[in-house]
Amino acid sequence: MPQDSNTTTIHRRTRRSLAALGALAAAAALGASGASAIAPAPVPPVTTVPGTPVAPGMTYVKGLAGPHPSVWIAGTGGRSPRRLGGGFDARLSPNGQSAAILASAGSGGYAIVTRPTARGQASRTLVRANETLQLIGFSPDSTRILAVVDGNRLVLGNLTAGSARVVARGWIQGASFSPQGGRIAYARSATQQLSSRVDVWTANLDGTSARAITHDGRSLAPLWGPSKIAYTHERLRRNDAPVYQLWLMSPDGRNRGQLTHTPVPTLVSGLTATQWSSDGRRLLAEFGGQDTSRAYAVDVPSGRERDISGRNGNRVGVALSADGRTVLVQDGYFDDPAHQSVATIPFGGGSSTVLVPHAGAPSWNR
Repeated sequence: MPQDSNTTTIHRRTRRSLAALGALAAAAALGASGASAIAPAPVPPVTTVPGTPVAPGMTYVKGLAGPHPSVWIAGTGGRSPRRLGGGFDARLSPNGQSAAILASAGSGGYAIVTRPTARGQASRTLVRANETLQLIGFSPDSTRILAVVDGNRLVLGNLTAGSARVVARGWIQGASFSPQGGRIAYARSATQQLSSRVDVWTANLDGTSARAITHDGRSLAPLWGPSKIAYTHERLRRNDAPVYQLWLMSPDGRNRGQLTHTPVPTLVSGLTATQWSSDGRRLLAEFGGQDTSRAYAVDVPSGRERDISGRNGNRVGVALSADGRTVLVQDGYFDDPAHQSVATIPFGGGSSTVLVPHAGAPSWNR
């Protein structure tokens, strides 16, 4: 986790740890100071509408240690880099035709700007926030994005219409699109208190037909996969961080069962899901807590998990390729963004291949 006063402030204000939420709200709050802005937010498997052209690529951020970080786009191997504009986090659309960029707003606060990846096309401001802004990601058809505004409003942005609307209220604890993109799953609690009940809901894209699909008050961070929703079930501990384990359920909330049984020491929380493989047999997850963010590979349905964060453990697993073989990671200490790098590692673990040195906050559509 980033080690500075801004991070401490966010922890006190939000209900749960940044690593547990994936929470790029941290990016918005930290971006102006130039601190590291990366912690993985759940994203859907990479799928596209039939007939939609796909331009493979990735985005990343350079200059995270300075006052003016910028978003770049390149091929999936880091080739042919090109600057897209200022910002301290971004998501590349599944079809590769646009990027959603998290940046400071000129009038104060923060904004999500959508920018076509082709040269010479105009950008558009889609979402604004006064205090924090969490960029979650694109719908599978690349036409919509999900974001969390000031922690308590889940917002759906429509790139085609150039508009955004609130689809859920409450303290949002993770969200994702269904594989077909027609529905969303999200978790919300009534307050920021750790003891507040939190459950997973599903709804239509406009927020209608919302229904809770968990009722235990301890379920959050849903990630909708090809056939199951992975989510984090928490167990509260006295005077310590809660214990997080991954569970699976059907999209209607039935057939719930625990997937992982990972040991969780004091001061750390455990696992939240980051991305599914397209066949639903592999899951990238992040093990988070105080001063901790480690990439984990999880086999489904066995629940067998492996720490793939490397010897020094300063590796964030950001995204999983659709075939489940390759993990996109950010290497390096959070408090030393000048020496971070964008790299890949095999899902089974091993040495990293550096794609872009001195960069962070990557995303791709591989």
